[in-house]
Amino acid sequence: MNLDEKKAWLELYNLADEAYEYSPWEYVKEDMFLSFIDENDKMWYASVLGNNKKFYGILFIEEKDINRYLNIYKNNYSNIQTFNYQVGLMVSFVDKKNLKDDELHLLKELGINFSKIAIKFQKFERGYMPYMIKFFDVLNFSYLFKNFMVIFKHLKNKNILLPNDGEMLSRFYLKDENLYKTANIKFFKKEEIYDKVLVDDFKLISKSKPIDIEFEFINYLPIAIGNNYEDGKYKLDKFFAIADASNNKMLKIEIIDTSKYKNELEYNKDAINKLIEFINNNFIPRRIIVRDLYSYNLLKDFERISKIELKIDKIRVIDIFIDSFLKGK
Repeated sequence: MNLDEKKAWLELYNLADEAYEYSPWEYVKEDMFLSFIDENDKMWYASVLGNNKKFYGILFIEEKDINRYLNIYKNNYSNIQTFNYQVGLMVSFVDKKNLKDDELHLLKELGINFSKIAIKFQKFERGYMPYMIKFFDVLNFSYLFKNFMVIFKHLKNKNILLPNDGEMLSRFYLKDENLYKTANIKFFKKEEIYDKVLVDDFKLISKSKPIDIEFEFINYLPIAIGNNYEDGKYKLDKFFAIADASNNKMLKIEIIDTSKYKNELEYNKDAINKLIEFINNNFIPRRIIVRDLYSYNLLKDFERISKIELKIDKIRVIDIFIDSFLKGK
């Protein structure tokens, strides 16, 4: 590590230490978002974690990922399931014993020693276990921190009111006046564009049953399996699952080898074909329950041909099964 890199890391740790002293979780609820819009109109959101007094941290989320993150609150996902929807840069304040070897090595190199409460920097990336940030994230992390610290200070000093429902507390750049301003503005997120999968025409030949099934095929098992470790991070495995929601039974679960697919579209089309095969080998359900709008839109062409109703709802049977499996029950 050269001198410039060391200075950049130390600045980031100092900013995080300052943020901990300001304790933004004492003022901001976990579902109350702060935002920063830079000079290029790029927006970042901050989710402050710790209002429940169980876990203290701040997650910085890019505008393109905010819709996915909002699913956590909308669906009340378990801690395990949030792995599939939590994307961004996180600083957390944890017991020193929770630091990993690479984090301890970095602290030793920087000459930092924590007595008990330690600072942990992680990146949450879809399809991977959370991992320690790389140096190329450090400068961006510090840049975000400095701007969000302005908001934290305003809150601490009571210079600004907390946002009302439908608002967010934002720091943004006024080009005409060549300055930044902090104020409550209407909560903004870009309209999400969803993919659709066109499937070949098919016929369903099994008998109908008054049963709802849950279908999950786009998410990852939030646990590292096998030797999927490379460049300081674990790649997660996608899974395909079908459950009987009416009778609380798992019907099928399969770990997917995504390496055999050229791209995500090819996999999604194959997953829908597997769903058709399952239905033809078993029964035609009354409706199919999926977790989110992304899954729902991928299946719209399937719904048109099959005439089976799609519904967005909690997929409790699959989630309970996976949570229990990962907890060793």
